Amino acid sequence: MGLPMICKDDNKKIIWILLVTVLTVWMLTIPAWAVEQAGSKYRAPEVQFLEEKYDICFGSVVTNGEFAAALAKVLNLDYTDQVGLIDDVAPGSQYFRAANALYKSGVLTESKLAADTRLSNSKAVALAVRASGLKEVANTYDRHKTNAALTKLKVSKSKLESAVARELAVAVDSGLLPKPWYKEIQLDEPVTPEFATVLLARILAFHGEYLPANYLGYIADEDIYGKVYKTWTSAKLIRDENLLELVNKAVSDGLITGYNLRDTSNAHRFDERRTIRYGHSSIKHALQLIALLKSEGLNAKVQFEPKTSAFIYLKEWGEPTITPDYAVAQLANDKYVAYAKEYDISFEFQTIEQKQAFQNIIFRFAKKDRENQQGLLCDSWWQPLYTSLTPIDSYQAITDHVITQGHYEIHSFSLPEKSALVKAGLLLINPAVKVDSCTVWVDEPFYQYLMGGYK
Repeated sequence: MGLPMICKDDNKKIIWILLVTVLTVWMLTIPAWAVEQAGSKYRAPEVQFLEEKYDICFGSVVTNGEFAAALAKVLNLDYTDQVGLIDDVAPGSQYFRAANALYKSGVLTESKLAADTRLSNSKAVALAVRASGLKEVANTYDRHKTNAALTKLKVSKSKLESAVARELAVAVDSGLLPKPWYKEIQLDEPVTPEFATVLLARILAFHGEYLPANYLGYIADEDIYGKVYKTWTSAKLIRDENLLELVNKAVSDGLITGYNLRDTSNAHRFDERRTIRYGHSSIKHALQLIALLKSEGLNAKVQFEPKTSAFIYLKEWGEPTITPDYAVAQLANDKYVAYAKEYDISFEFQTIEQKQAFQNIIFRFAKKDRENQQGLLCDSWWQPLYTSLTPIDSYQAITDHVITQGHYEIHSFSLPEKSALVKAGLLLINPAVKVDSCTVWVDEPFYQYLMGGYK
């Protein structure tokens, strides 16, 4: 018996099946960063960072003057003399102080700026090398080492001046010039806004001012539960005696009722417009919350930040059980303060809409409204605590008082109308301490708790 004949319709079916198979395999192998971009307009993290922290956002054209102004801003350089060092920048120019500050610091080496001329890639890289503190490293490069680095780029080494070649080479070797730009860089072409922004972020990294997002993974990751659990079990109570002396006096005086002590090395560095910070004490609750958000179709970056929570301990609660994760200490005025290991779990959602949907999920499944309530996550609280650093509908504004020492931070919340009193009271206890205040937006139940409500 011969092989069966395949008609045209069968051919179409086979082709369709192959296309569907290939598409399915491709979808299953999309990396996490691509998943993050789905459903929202993607912006490079460097663009977000520069815009949010420094209010720097380039237009479609980047001039020498604009880049000089941005460089001086991120490097915190200024020039106050009336006599300029740059020949073509008059004292009345908007670039006068920035250009002269860069020249005085050695970042700008020419006495002319040509402020309105478009910035070239070669000049941008050269400025970035000097602004990053790599000038002396570039001077150590001989011809062999320089050529070895430049072979990674699409540039003609014979057309480069030796100083430019060395600066470009050290930019490659040091990582100042990111690999994705190796094939894109054309030295004589005008710099793009994206490349200018990336260079600024890399410069800041050399000064310890730009760090990428810090997170364990995504809600969608299979191993996220294990990473969160391991982080929790390895954490210990944070006890910084210098900071505790100050805030415990504030608790004893009735100025505040409690505070959180965080280690800034765990900070997430997320885009706050899409981020919620959720506080709790039960690790089982955290794992269930991740599973719940995943079941509701939400995905987000996840950072788990153990912290120490301190609050007034009342005698009527009975004799406390002291553990490595829980301690009670006596203060003045016969008051007691309890220290408990808790955590903040931060979620950077894919979209602002997903961030807004978070509260509805909490109200339905993680907020206790009555005793023995069914259908909730384990250890749900009467007043769940979650905050946003940007305004969000149906959240209430409160004040977060922050005291920093080393890599530790004390956070204490208050109603806005009581903020001045709290800040003044902390300074009265220790005038040398710096107290920063910022507005955060909190869920309504916790706001009612600050108002004195039980539920």
